[in-house]
Amino acid sequence: MAVIAFMWEYSNSGWKEIEDFIEAVKAKDPEKKLEACGFNSYADFAYGDRETLRMTVMRRRHGPPVPKPAPLLGEPAPPPEERPNHGYNFIIVVQFGGALDKIVIRTLPELLKLLGELCPLAENAKTTLKPGMSLHT
Repeated sequence: MAVIAFMWEYSNSGWKEIEDFIEAVKAKDPEKKLEACGFNSYADFAYGDRETLRMTVMRRRHGPPVPKPAPLLGEPAPPPEERPNHGYNFIIVVQFGGALDKIVIRTLPELLKLLGELCPLAENAKTTLKPGMSLHT
């Protein structure tokens, strides 16, 4: 029996739990999973402290169009490039204590609104953990 993982979708209309399409990718490496879903595998923005509350934002890759050579007569045209079309442009990974939760967002205004709500929580976060005690060092 397969276990279905969930993530959060945030929008101006509120929060919604959705199936985690990143975990559904058949890759072991988390960076490869993000790339396969069309996102940068590195952080575009990170804020907070790993021992308490940290937000890491990855955005959808928007590479420049690559010109494809015109097929010669008699050769079949190459298949179009497959790109996931889930409609989300940002993923925020929220690291709260030892847990990681993913939030997907469609637009920049929604991202800025959510960061405006989350960032103050991480600004003065305190921890009783010593640096060597962190689960993520």
